[in-house]
Amino acid sequence: MQDNATVVFDQRIAASYAFTKTWWVGYNDEQTLRDKAAWVSRNGFGGLFVKDVSLDDFAGTCGPKYPLLNVIRDEQAKPNIAPPKIGV
Repeated sequence: MQDNATVVFDQRIAASYAFTKTWWVGYNDEQTLRDKAAWVSRNGFGGLFVKDVSLDDFAGTCGPKYPLLNVIRDEQAKPNIAPPKIGV
């Protein structure tokens, strides 16, 4: 992220974004993906779909390798708090 950018995690909508005077960008980071994966588990869904992982850190340049995929895997590996309700 550029040094002059303001980075925000909005807890109200569980989303990250950054902006300057000339641009705005929304993105998924480890926190937003953790929140989304936890929501999937809490609501009894069997998993989630990730469309594009090309911006994950596959080489470990900024820290551990695969931080985005790892946070999804780790959150989905936790046991569901409540099993889904099945009814007719």
